[in-house]
Amino acid sequence: MISLRSVTVDNWKACANLTLGKGQEDFVPSNLYSIAEAQFYPGSRSRAVYTNDDLVGYVLYGIDENTGHWKIFRLMIDERYQGKGYGKKVMKLMLEDIRGENARVVLVRYSLENEIARRLYENFGFKEIDRNETQATAQLVF
Repeated sequence: MISLRSVTVDNWKACANLTLGKGQEDFVPSNLYSIAEAQFYPGSRSRAVYTNDDLVGYVLYGIDENTGHWKIFRLMIDERYQGKGYGKKVMKLMLEDIRGENARVVLVRYSLENEIARRLYENFGFKEIDRNETQATAQLVF
């Protein structure tokens, strides 16, 4: 069973040591960077992703200070656990949590080269609203 747990003194190093697959390194900042960044945004939710008691990924989401909307800043699944449907389950958990906050809009930004992320977000109803040469922003309206 997939769960989101707080990043704590007991698991932050393990979260920081999760790895992406070859060629995915440029899609998201390192988990260590994300964990550090979360310390400066009190409204953010920095979460370790577990299946039972196995750490399989890391997510960071919260209120985007520029727009005032909820935003999924990071979603990463360790390379050893990719392709097992965990990304979909994690998205569902995050969106349920965000919906519970009475959010109306959720944003996500992704690399145009990351076709897997684009399809994942699209499958959850996100619609692209902006893009540049390298990245796209999509939104989901509840």
